[in-house]
Amino acid sequence: MSSRNQSRGVTLVELLVAVAVMGIIAVMAVPVYREQKKDAEYREAARGIVAALNDAKAKAVASNREHRVIFDLGNATMATTEGNRAYASSWPGTTVKGPGGFPKSVDIRAGAGCGTGTGSVAVKFSPNGTANRYNPDATATENVCIHDTSGTK
Repeated sequence: MSSRNQSRGVTLVELLVAVAVMGIIAVMAVPVYREQKKDAEYREAARGIVAALNDAKAKAVASNREHRVIFDLGNATMATTEGNRAYASSWPGTTVKGPGGFPKSVDIRAGAGCGTGTGSVAVKFSPNGTANRYNPDATATENVCIHDTSGTK
């Protein structure tokens, strides 16, 4: 009879080392995952704004009526409205789309330094394809900025 030492499986120590290594890798991966998720939400918000602006411009040209994309800074939403004429429409108009919100990790601000977080600001598109800033309540000025709520972007 030969005396071969055959092992069938792993020892408890080997199992504990493997579990510890997997735990360390998981702990290192969580912050990276969270940051990637925030980055994806940030990019999604920017793409949503660009899509809404492009859509409003196309609808203004196609329908021969003014369209506005209105950003409600306090509620972090945006909506598209249609005017009742080609120029000098009476507003607020008919809501075409929205209001749609932004992810909780994204904050919408306005103003020269992007410091205004209340009120609303809008972009008005004319049937000839031009765009103008429109400030319905005069509490915000020309820029619309996207910030993540952690303040890193």
